[in-house]
Amino acid sequence: MIQLTPEQYSWLGELHLHFNLPEPAIICTRCGYALAVDGDRVGRHLGKEHHVPKHKRRKINSLINSLQLPNPKSLPQRPDNSAPHPHLQKQQGAACRHCGLRSTSETVFKQHIRSYYRREIAATKLTGKHWLRDHITDNLEFQSWRLKDIKQSWIVSSKSAPEKAQRSRPLQPAPASIQSFADQLLLEERKRLGLQLDTQATTSNALTTPALLTNWIRRTGWDQTFEHAHCDVLASLSCLPLSLEQTFYLGFHKGQELSSPAVDERKLCLIITALDRMFDRCAETVRYTDVSVRRWLRGCYPDRPYKAPFELVSRLSTERVYRNEFKRCICFWVRLWRLPRPVAQSITGRAFTRLQHSMLEELWLDPCWARSEEEEENEEDEEERGEAFTAWLEQQDPNVTGDTGYQENEEEGEEEDEDVFDFSDDEDTVSDTSYIEDVSDEQVPADGQGWRTSRRTDEGPNDLNLESHQPQYTHHDSKTDNSVDALLRFRYEMAIEEFDDGKSSSTLLVYFSAVRGISSHEGNKFMRPSQYTPILSRLIYCTRLVFLEAILPRRAHLYAGFPARPRYGQLAALNAVRAERMCDGTMSPLGEFLSLLAYGFALRRSEGPVYHFHWSEDGQTISWDGKTHLSMDQFRSLAHEAFRQATIQSRRLMYDYEPEDVNLGGLCDRLSQSTPGYSHSNFPNDRCQWTLQIPYKIKMR
Repeated sequence: MIQLTPEQYSWLGELHLHFNLPEPAIICTRCGYALAVDGDRVGRHLGKEHHVPKHKRRKINSLINSLQLPNPKSLPQRPDNSAPHPHLQKQQGAACRHCGLRSTSETVFKQHIRSYYRREIAATKLTGKHWLRDHITDNLEFQSWRLKDIKQSWIVSSKSAPEKAQRSRPLQPAPASIQSFADQLLLEERKRLGLQLDTQATTSNALTTPALLTNWIRRTGWDQTFEHAHCDVLASLSCLPLSLEQTFYLGFHKGQELSSPAVDERKLCLIITALDRMFDRCAETVRYTDVSVRRWLRGCYPDRPYKAPFELVSRLSTERVYRNEFKRCICFWVRLWRLPRPVAQSITGRAFTRLQHSMLEELWLDPCWARSEEEEENEEDEEERGEAFTAWLEQQDPNVTGDTGYQENEEEGEEEDEDVFDFSDDEDTVSDTSYIEDVSDEQVPADGQGWRTSRRTDEGPNDLNLESHQPQYTHHDSKTDNSVDALLRFRYEMAIEEFDDGKSSSTLLVYFSAVRGISSHEGNKFMRPSQYTPILSRLIYCTRLVFLEAILPRRAHLYAGFPARPRYGQLAALNAVRAERMCDGTMSPLGEFLSLLAYGFALRRSEGPVYHFHWSEDGQTISWDGKTHLSMDQFRSLAHEAFRQATIQSRRLMYDYEPEDVNLGGLCDRLSQSTPGYSHSNFPNDRCQWTLQIPYKIKMR
């Protein structure tokens, strides 16, 4: 048992330190958490955080180190519902009722519940209520040894006053007047709930009234697209798969629970991983494509290119956001296609065409995914064997891994990756469309099936033979990635899909873009133009990458049937497809996206602010964005907090030295004096001689 003398306890108390037992730790009573005791951490904490002079904290580190206290991270947690520790700070938080997760953030709980407990959320919806508090235990107080360590905290409960003994009272029947009044209230409440249910049932049909439709809804046609659809399930279908191999819950449909099995989710993870590799190939093709071709790729008119070339986004975080749109699209259609056909048709209000069914079937049943899964398992086995071999080497010779230079090569590889992705700034394709000039009536002959057919029809006896020149410029891989080729073929077929009966929503890409316009998990709200146009920009960006990779790939995709680009005639090959599939006004998914993007930009200028400010009835709280609040007390405390922080910093800079107040109006100085060594502090009336003493006082401390 570690023991201290009364003098040592008194010394620790003067420094606002507490020696805790039976869990051995040094707690700072001002900060409310246990301090790390290795080296001079305690002394530095007292000097830096609480400005304790050196002479008061001298030899404190020697005393703490002599106790040989453990790291606060290794201290055992106290049991829940324990009495609060008098020297540890308390945290207000909540705990998940399903798994016991603890946090102080409401946002963390929302994401946690929506990600892992979709089934429980749907069960609460069936009862007519859906609140976050139904899944958490709130108004809890936590304590932990370390600062705000909510993961290793325990619940504390204050000692409540002794409960009064409850005496059993005999139940007596209520008077008849009270019973009749209660029955009347119950009847009125049931009628009110019935009216609310009728209102909720007709909410989806309310948008079909022409008088209530906005220009944005009229243009997008979402009221007709989702007229017979279940938007809440559609929003769940478009979510990315979880990292854990588990069943993905989709929601309830006509009392039936819908879910995507874990086997399908694992296969979806393989598909979206291959999609990243496909986009890497697309980025490589863009980097090795001339500016003139990229100008035509970015243009939205058939007769002229855009003024600036198509560029890759510069940030990796932005690239991930852009790629996630196509990942969501694949997850959406594959999950929907895997559902029973009557259920899928009831959810979307539409049926798959034969072409769409064959496209999804060809992608899902492609044998490349089985090989990819086997390769992934082999890679995991190789990693395990490599780790075991490395551990054996370390046991034989601890220095054997120090001279391999692997870490240096890894750092060089990271620097190369940063250089590879360090492109010129991109405008996120928001300015891709320029609608100032009118479209020319000139018709460009093209074949909608691809540039290869156009090349065959235009070839003459003197034209170059593509296959004869291919070995001179084609970059063949030693090992082809069939999964990338299968995905590229599927994405290209989606990009060139024709409208059924002239309806853009009949295509896979356009219908998915409409699903992305649903702004709530319940599916009863749609995005405004300012919220939806960034999604359109991402879809346009990724679709153009697919077009370029399918028409003019730098390396051949033999498994998908896309040969490498020719050395000559690249612009003609691109324009053969671009005139009918990639320009504004064409009956193609990309043409619809360009049209919606331009219309959304026009509405953004006239629709007003994205959110409005609202004052509370007492005029003391302002709110905006529907969830952000600011009270007048918080606003006033801003100046006080700034003044307090400035005072603390001033004391630190002056080493707690507070001079006398100086009358700035009485200061004297000779502006004509330029003699070396002259200072206005030499004037006796100024009383500024103390400024010369500051360095000496600091040195003494």
